[in-house]
Amino acid sequence: MKVSKNRSVHKRNKSMAASLSAELREKHGCKSLPVRVGDKIRLERGDFKGMEGNVLEVDAKNNQIMVEGVEITKADESEVTQPVHPSNVVITSLEKDKERDNILARRSKGGKERTEQTPEEA
Repeated sequence: MKVSKNRSVHKRNKSMAASLSAELREKHGCKSLPVRVGDKIRLERGDFKGMEGNVLEVDAKNNQIMVEGVEITKADESEVTQPVHPSNVVITSLEKDKERDNILARRSKGGKERTEQTPEEA
């Protein structure tokens, strides 16, 4: 799949979303959120499967995140952080801030309204 470097900001942000862990899904009432610096994640696919770490850097232009502890050794024996695609990770702990709290409140409220309306209409 070719990634367009000329995507708009809102489309880039949406493509940086990762699934939430089962505990966070239950607590916040949404399935996924965009990955941010400071989030704690667990890798679900790839060579580093099962590893956990904090997000060090988010590169929305290239659809990559850099995770603490996910490193490869180059031919000259130097360690380099290996980029990971956001779809291969699960967010296990969120970095809280005011903007993200507003997003979670809006998403969880929207989900509850939809589930409440469907039984009444039927």
